[in-house]
Amino acid sequence: GFLEATSNISFNTWEHVLVTRSNGVIYFYINGVAAGSGTRNGSISAGSYSILGMFNAPTQNPLQGNMDEVAIWDKALTSCDAAGIYQASSNGITADLSTVYPSSLKYYNRMGD
Repeated sequence: GFLEATSNISFNTWEHVLVTRSNGVIYFYINGVAAGSGTRNGSISAGSYSILGMFNAPTQNPLQGNMDEVAIWDKALTSCDAAGIYQASSNGITADLSTVYPSSLKYYNRMGD
């Protein structure tokens, strides 16, 4: 199965999306604001995978847009983290997510900036 946010993403505008997991609960944030949650048990390991920008399956409903600043941490981010990252990015304070919890950062791609 899959989980989805309760808020929609607008067309033709940049949206900040953050997804985090803590104690089996997945939390969605859009533009720094809580946008739903759901339970997902089990561990995430090297054999596990997530699909960014897809709905349903790898061959169905691909993202029709662009992604920028993709980062993965091995730390559960809080609602304050989500709001802070969004505010810092939208106000031009940081466009470099490698400065956010750098010791927990596992993947970061600026996507061609």
